[in-house]
Amino acid sequence: MGLRSLKEQIGIWVHAVKLQRERLFTPEHRPFEDRQADARLLVLATRDVLRGVDKIAKQTLDASLLDANKRFSNDNTVSCLKTLRDVFEHFDEYSFGTSPLQKKRWQKEPCDIENHISGTPSESFTLGTDRYCYHLTIGGLIVDVGEASDWALYMAELAAKATVPARAS
Repeated sequence: MGLRSLKEQIGIWVHAVKLQRERLFTPEHRPFEDRQADARLLVLATRDVLRGVDKIAKQTLDASLLDANKRFSNDNTVSCLKTLRDVFEHFDEYSFGTSPLQKKRWQKEPCDIENHISGTPSESFTLGTDRYCYHLTIGGLIVDVGEASDWALYMAELAAKATVPARAS
């Protein structure tokens, strides 16, 4: 149980990340609506991998994992991943403008989300592509899902190798 079980769960989410990346990054014959769904699922899967990795880092105190986790947390390109996951997870509240972040208009939030998500049902969701990356954009909130999922896969590899330190006798 414990660490082994968590690693197994992360393994399932890693598989989900890989499947969604494959679908998202090979969009030649797929409608835009499918890519929208794939991008949202990729964000959710990526976030769950990172949540599990964070728990392993705290449990094992593995130096390379803690360092990678810190670098990811400070990375501006993907720093809004949790907020974007929250927008997708609580879409009902965001549609009506009743999310906790939208209610805190006067308090600065990570990613300054209250200025980006209007809460209207017509809020735009776009998936842009160029040669190197895919960006998910809702209002002014932008996440490079390719880079975020790269980080998650890298950190999952580190987490798979992490072990709980032996206790001193």
